[in-house]
Amino acid sequence: MNRTTLIILGLFVVLLAVYLVVDRHGEEMPDLRIEVPAIRADGQPKDDEPEGAVGPPDRMEIIRKGVTMVLRRGNGDQWEVVEPVVTGARTYRVNAMLRVFQYGAESSLGRAVAADDLKDYGLGEDRRIQVRMMKGEEILVALWIGDSEKVNDDGTRDTNVMSPDGDAVFRVRGADLRKPFDLDPDEIQDKKIFRFKKDEVRRLVIEDPRDEARPRLVFEKGAGKDEWKLVEPGGYQVGGLGSYCSSLANLTAIRFAEKLPGAEAKALDRTYKVTITTGDGEEVRTLELGAGRGAVWARVSNRDGFFQVSTSAAKGLMKGLVDLRDKKLFDFAKEDVQRLELIERGANAVVLERDGDGWRFVSPADEAASSASVNRLASALAALRTQTYRDSAVEGAGLDNPQFVLKVTAGAAVRVLEIGNEKPQDDEKASKRFYARLDGAAEIMELADYSVKGLRKSVDDLRDERVFRIEADEITGVEIAYPDQTVSLKKQGGAWAVTAPERIDDPQGVNTIISTLANLPVKQEDTGKTPEEAQLSVTYTITTKDGKTRTLRLSEEVANGGNYAQAPGLSRLGDKVFTVNQYKAANLLKKLPDLKKK
Repeated sequence: MNRTTLIILGLFVVLLAVYLVVDRHGEEMPDLRIEVPAIRADGQPKDDEPEGAVGPPDRMEIIRKGVTMVLRRGNGDQWEVVEPVVTGARTYRVNAMLRVFQYGAESSLGRAVAADDLKDYGLGEDRRIQVRMMKGEEILVALWIGDSEKVNDDGTRDTNVMSPDGDAVFRVRGADLRKPFDLDPDEIQDKKIFRFKKDEVRRLVIEDPRDEARPRLVFEKGAGKDEWKLVEPGGYQVGGLGSYCSSLANLTAIRFAEKLPGAEAKALDRTYKVTITTGDGEEVRTLELGAGRGAVWARVSNRDGFFQVSTSAAKGLMKGLVDLRDKKLFDFAKEDVQRLELIERGANAVVLERDGDGWRFVSPADEAASSASVNRLASALAALRTQTYRDSAVEGAGLDNPQFVLKVTAGAAVRVLEIGNEKPQDDEKASKRFYARLDGAAEIMELADYSVKGLRKSVDDLRDERVFRIEADEITGVEIAYPDQTVSLKKQGGAWAVTAPERIDDPQGVNTIISTLANLPVKQEDTGKTPEEAQLSVTYTITTKDGKTRTLRLSEEVANGGNYAQAPGLSRLGDKVFTVNQYKAANLLKKLPDLKKK
């Protein structure tokens, strides 16, 4: 075969290849062109927008894999999905769709393609995405979007597109038009059910078919933040409505559906309803919660379709009066408490009364009260909350002969709290609760174990356990006598100083010594030890403003987690050897070098 024959054969192969390409992909038509105008995302023109920009659109139609999605602009720039199911639309998804065309799109790289070959460009019926954007009746964009592919050196993609009424495929360079629209409905749908904020809720009507006694509850917002009142039925204080409204405002769906699955077709036959009024009463919608397998089916009035919410979300909303009542039992403050009477079954009553800034025992009268301990009790009462209310009598509650009774006088009111038996629990790990009632009412409450422990106090719990019942600012001098050294501390002109064995002004740690002496509690009142056995080697002589002196003897060694001590001349303790906390003792066992600033 000579050279001429080879050249002719080569040209034949090239022409055959060109023929096959044209036959498969159609003929290039450089005189055709497709152009999409620049689309405004909102109503505000931008400084850098191209000339001739149009929009913004108020409606989008997207057909993908045989599913039609219709999006509609609502108030402002909020979009919603109106087909296949009415939901909100995820803002960032919609913005991505609009941004694709913010500078328009155009191409003159077109070629006629037979209908059977559209699949090669991703424009076959099962692959293409049909997009229409409209403003009113005006069509701003009408496009079929096919495949995009990375073909450019800068990493950008080209996209195959065509007009729905055309027969030419165009290649839009440097833009991936497909990605923002290549989404399933649930990727576009905003799972948040409502658009309102919790503070916008003004009225709630709850219809609960489970509560035969009170199936309808009506709540209205008060003037204060999270202040609500129950208008139907009356006579109850309510609480937690702010959190309830927050749960409503933030309710999200797991998934949406046009209709209920056959196996759960009756899931909304019997529903818990919440009718929500927001703003000035102009917008009202009703949420219905039903049943479901693994999740709860729900729907909202004036909106087609259904959705599922998690069981925990549904449980947080399906509340009755018992759940929405104010769990706080008293409306007084701790400062209002004037008298406390604590009656343990089978024991004498413990009675305390406020005495100036402190408290005193009325019974037993020979005891001194710890103001801090009694104030903690008053605080626990003022903050007391029930775990739940029980509508009817409970067998075995033990309230006919309560274990503990607490009578509290606050202002002119006297309230009586009775605590009965522990509630039986099926779950061994469940927290303990006790039955209780207030002011002899038929209604029974359940109090947490920790609440009961905070109230059930004895004389020992409320007694002033300090060795010296004085205040730190009453002390004017302290002498600390060790076997080998005596240190004298004196308060002069409001400041402390060491005066012996040498003078040290503003000594280190002296305030800790004074505070510890004033607040030193007895740990074990009678150890049975003699002073000699206890080795009480350090003696503190404390002088107060009234000129009186008090003596404390202390051991330097720690035994059984404490230091032995004695307070000679103190009638309450006599000459008994007792113990004090070892760490408190360490605060007191200071010598001259310890008091010098480092």
